[in-house]
Amino acid sequence: MTALLGSLGAGFTGTTGGDPAWIVTGEQPARRAREAELRLPGITRGEAVWSSRPAADRPVVPGR
Repeated sequence: MTALLGSLGAGFTGTTGGDPAWIVTGEQPARRAREAELRLPGITRGEAVWSSRPAADRPVVPGR
């Protein structure tokens, strides 16, 4: 999960939990959020919940 989100430009603020569930928090660029949401069922065997909300604007990083 974190590898996918990281590859899509996410920055993590925390991970909590353990067996059987984890919560991963952080920021994902809005332009990549839908892609992450659509790929989630495939990497979690359909056992994940996606939640997002708008946050502050971030500067654009060249090459991303």
